[in-house]
Parts: sequence; C-alpha cells; structure tokens
Amino acid sequence: MKKKLLFLLAPLALLSALSTQANTYTVTSGVNGTTVDGVSLRWAITQANSNPGSIIAFNIPGRAPQYINLTASLPVINNAGTIIDGSTQPANGFTGISPKIIIDGGGTVNNGLTITAANCELYGVCITHMSNSGNGITINATATNFIIGAPNKGNVINNIPGYGSGISLGGINGGTIQGNKIGTDTTGTVSSSVYNGITAGSSTKNILIGGGGAGQGNLISGQAGPNSCNIILQSSTHITIQGNIIGPGINMNHLHGSTISDGIYLLGADSCIIGGAGPGQGNIIGYDIDTTSTIGAGIQNQGTHADLISRNSIFCCGNWGGLQSISGNNNFPVPVITSAYTNIINGTATAKSTVEVFYNQSGCTTTIYGCSGETYLGTVVANSSGMWSLNGTFTGGLDITATATDSANNTSAFANCFPISLTTNVINLSDNTNFRLYPNPVSTYTNLEVSDNLLSQGCEFRLYDIFGREAIKITLSQNNTIINKNNLANGVYFYQLVSNGTVAGQGKLVVK
Repeated sequence: MKKKLLFLLAPLALLSALSTQANTYTVTSGVNGTTVDGVSLRWAITQANSNPGSIIAFNIPGRAPQYINLTASLPVINNAGTIIDGSTQPANGFTGISPKIIIDGGGTVNNGLTITAANCELYGVCITHMSNSGNGITINATATNFIIGAPNKGNVINNIPGYGSGISLGGINGGTIQGNKIGTDTTGTVSSSVYNGITAGSSTKNILIGGGGAGQGNLISGQAGPNSCNIILQSSTHITIQGNIIGPGINMNHLHGSTISDGIYLLGADSCIIGGAGPGQGNIIGYDIDTTSTIGAGIQNQGTHADLISRNSIFCCGNWGGLQSISGNNNFPVPVITSAYTNIINGTATAKSTVEVFYNQSGCTTTIYGCSGETYLGTVVANSSGMWSLNGTFTGGLDITATATDSANNTSAFANCFPISLTTNVINLSDNTNFRLYPNPVSTYTNLEVSDNLLSQGCEFRLYDIFGREAIKITLSQNNTIINKNNLANGVYFYQLVSNGTVAGQGKLVVK
C-alpha cells in the first residue's frame, strides 16, 4: 500500500514543480523575437500575460550590460502580479553601475513598458531612447498597487525627447516608486534628459514616491525644456514625496543642460505630503530654473488644499523662489519675520500655526534666484496672538525665510528673505495669559506673576540690555516674584521667560 501511495504522489509532485517553473521565465536573448534564438523579453511577457504571478528573470550570456533593442513596442503587461527583475542578470565580469539590462527603443518606439494589471513590479532595468513625446513607463488606472524600483534594485529612465515622461501615472490607487534614477545616466552625474520626470494624472492617489529609509529616495533630475518639471501632480490626492533628490545630480551639482521650470508642480493636488519631520523624509530640491527666462520654483503650489510641505532643503531656484503659491493651500498666509539676531528670530503668523524657519540658499545670485529654504533651522508654534520666537545659535549676515502651516496641513509659501543681524539681542513679544509683569515702566521694583503651568516645568526670568548683555537671571520658585531695580541704569531692557527650555514669553521693560 505504501508503494502504491508513493507512486501516486510522485506525479503530483512533478506536476507541482512544473507549475512553479512555468511561472518563471528567464530571458536568455536580447533579440526582439520569440524563442528561435533563446527566450526574449517579448516572448516572456507574452507568456506571463497568460499566467498570473509570473516572474521574468534574466540570464543573457556575455558581459553586462545587455541590450534589448526594440523595433516595436513590447506587449502590454496585463496579468496581475507580474514581476520583471533585471537585477537577476549576472554581471559576468561587469563592474559598472547597475542596471545591467538596457531596454532601448532606438528613438522609434513610443513607450518602454506599459502596465495595466494590479500588483506588478519592475526592478533593475534601464529604459532609454523612446520616441518623441513617449514615456519610459506608462501605468494605467487598473495597475493598482504597483512597485517601480526598490533600494539597490532601482531602474534608470533616460533619453526621452519631446514632451514625454519618465513615469506616467494615470488615475491609479496605490503604488510605490523607490530607488530610481529618472533623467540621468546610471551614475546620476550626467543629464540624460526626460522632459518630465514623473507625472500623476487626475484621480491618482495613495502613491509613495521615495521614502525616509536608506536607498528609498529617487533621483529625479536632468529634465530639460520650457515648462518642464521633475514631478507634476495634477488633481491627484494623498501623494507622499519624501527623501528624493529633485533637480541636482547625485553629488548635488547643477547638471549641465538641465533647465527645469519647477521641481514639484502641485496643480489641484490635495492632501499630499512633501517632506516630513522624520529622519530622511525631507527632499532635496534645487536648480529649478528655466535659464531662458529665469522663472521657476522649487515647488509651485496652485489651486490646492491641505498639502503639507515640511523640512525640505530647497535652493537655487528661479525668480518664483523656493515655494510659490498661486491660490495654493487655501491661500494660507505667509509668516512675517520681524527681526533676526544671532540668538533669536522673531515674527508673526496666523495664531497657533506651525512655523518652520530656514537659512536661504548659499552660493546663488539673489538677483536671479528667489528666496528659498536650504537649511532647516527649527520649528515653533505661534501663540494665540500670532507671535512666534525661535531661539538658537544663528549665523549673522545670512538670510532666513520661513513657512507657516495650519492644523489642516495647509502650508504657506516662503516668507521674504530677512537678514540675520550680526549682534545678539532679544526682541519684543507681547505678554500672554501665563504671566504678568507690572508696573511697567518701573522706578523701584516690578512684580512678576507666572502660572503654575510655567513653574511646574521649571521657569527662569532673564533680563537683557539693548546690547544683548544679560543684566538679571532669576530661577523662579513661586507664582509672585518681586524684581528690584537695584543697580539697573535707566533705559529700555528686554526680558524672556524660559520654561522647559523654550521661550514662553518675552517683552520690553522700561526702567526710569
């Protein structure tokens, strides 16, 4: 009985093994035909379209990179779960930068790859030389939950003239784009132009472009042409763009031949996230300028709502500056910087809004390049009166700017550039309900009343003269403290209340 049972199981095991093998197709030939000279990519895609969940691997003999020279468009990938993995191609002595599989359209084929099925993945190929106005990768609305690239398995898309895109997204719900180079050579140091890097059309949503983890960010640079953009989101929603290099080369240089109008163009794109407070989430956006007209912006925000733009490094953009708003984010008001010293920056904004402060770009001609935020300095929340203050150590002589964001994630444009004074000082901030200082002016003494909330977190009173020199410093231990004039000379002083390491309030004290 046991022998008979084993005899029956053997064919079932063989059938299972054949079934598994049938769903893996290994490309062994770069020719554009069927199987006469080995398995071609065209034949493998055709087979995968009849078998859900197929994997297309590569093992073309000879030293990489291996070219697949197209004479006609490849079949549309229309079966769910298809994976094309160019990283499986052996190097065979090749020591260059991946990818090792190059799909070359010869300037006559319109699209490199078109995906219409869900849960498809693409890794480790270079798509190049498509025809005028073609796309490197076209992903249609039915291709939900796609994956294009991954850390150490990214794709390269370049050399597409006219008005085409590296990746074109058409009304898709769900997908990830990571670790790719779009618009450069494989090294990321030479422009190999694609007119637009990534375009997301109407109803596209829930897409992650990049990420904060190692190798998740994309390099989207080298685009060229009037009105071209690195990324365009048009009537898209819930798109997250994080950890990418957008505009510069991989080594942060200005790529020769790159003439971008905008780094990221948000056109009616709502509830998107550009950057973020987490490690590696901020994007690097630079050199977005059409040199023929000096226009361009790092981010152009037009007709949008609830787009959070946070902690990106934006520099060397056109006259539109680092962040331009045209009725973007409900026209949320731009913050105002009222004063800036080497130890404190003050301003006004919408009450309770979150203010992010940045150094402006360095090494760019200010008559051509608008104000941008290259280096993030810190975040502070405006009080109920709209006053805000950021303490720290800042470099005198440099320009700063700032954005404001409300509780619904509407981020403003950048504030006008403001120079940091070469001196230390403390500037006026009106009182709030947590403390009172009276009388003011003072002739003999003044009474300081502070709330239990400030005392519970540890609170200090600091008084400075007009030159920023500390005149009085008191650690407060009770709600009411008498501060005597003592040896203070008549004149104007500035005070701070510091609680839990931050400025809880400040203002002007007149001694007479």
